[in-house]
Amino acid sequence: MQPERTGDPARPDQATTRAPDPAATLNTERALLAIRDRWWLLFLAPIVALTVTFVWMRFEPYHTTVRATVLLPGDTEDPGNAERPELMMLDDLPSLVGSWVFAEGVHTAMPGTGATVAEVQTALDGSRYSRVLTVTISDESADQVSVIAAAVETQLPGLINQYLVPTGGEQATVRIIDPPGAPDRQRENDVVQFFVVGVTALLAGGIIAIAAGPRNRTQLVTS
Repeated sequence: MQPERTGDPARPDQATTRAPDPAATLNTERALLAIRDRWWLLFLAPIVALTVTFVWMRFEPYHTTVRATVLLPGDTEDPGNAERPELMMLDDLPSLVGSWVFAEGVHTAMPGTGATVAEVQTALDGSRYSRVLTVTISDESADQVSVIAAAVETQLPGLINQYLVPTGGEQATVRIIDPPGAPDRQRENDVVQFFVVGVTALLAGGIIAIAAGPRNRTQLVTS
């Protein structure tokens, strides 16, 4: 019997230890030196990005909303029938809110205002979820938002019945469930937005520093 051979380099199942890759070590060292030499980029990039974001948010328009439930004639609350005409009329509500005739109707309830019908139309936007219609009013002037929102609240039932219900037909039931509040610029995701911008700017600063490389390239050990 022949003794079992050990340590044979020709055996494919023999465990081997690989030497560290000099290129990977060099790249890591280069990146760390670059970040150390340009550490100020890690602070400057987030500060600039957050400042720009804050200033941009200060120029966002004011807005408020008016919400109402709309029960059109013939709506028996029977779900699942997309061909029912009352559901098709409900789908038309957002288009009506953004239309010229809706803006004209709102404008008639704004006596003494300097706004034009076109400006009122630009300020209005509508969305619907089930029977709840949400009218969003946005403008650079908080006073203008308040005036338009008050006019929407008074004119909304009449405009829906005038343009979505057939002449002589049974009137729709429109009830305001959320009157307009004080116009503001607040957004629910401000904190999240600042966090994302800050983290992204921090990573961008690090990438720029690494791309620029260390100031003294002789610091790198190439051996």
